[in-house]
Amino acid sequence: MEKTDFEKMRSEEFYDFTSEECLASYLRAKHFCAKLQTMTVEDDDYRKTIEDLIPGIPESSTISPPFHCDHGHGIKLGENVFINYNGTMLDGGIITIGSNTQIGPNCQFLTPNH
Repeated sequence: MEKTDFEKMRSEEFYDFTSEECLASYLRAKHFCAKLQTMTVEDDDYRKTIEDLIPGIPESSTISPPFHCDHGHGIKLGENVFINYNGTMLDGGIITIGSNTQIGPNCQFLTPNH
């Protein structure tokens, strides 16, 4: 059975970014990223928004807006992770950040293979 474009993306193979599944995932993430841009970590909706964007993010981990990503569900964070302002994670491939990691402002994690 042939892989879907989404499966190809996760396997770091060439894929069609405009396929229905890939584009829907991308647009979903853009919605949550845009919502985050208007927030601080103290805002009431911050935790729900970041959990909707990055499923499984530990309660002890914090991402300071603004934050940018392609999909969100390709980001795996350990406990007590702190990502400072203007982080960018292009998570076509999986990005894993271990526990107790601190990431400075303007850092980029880029997985696309183009």
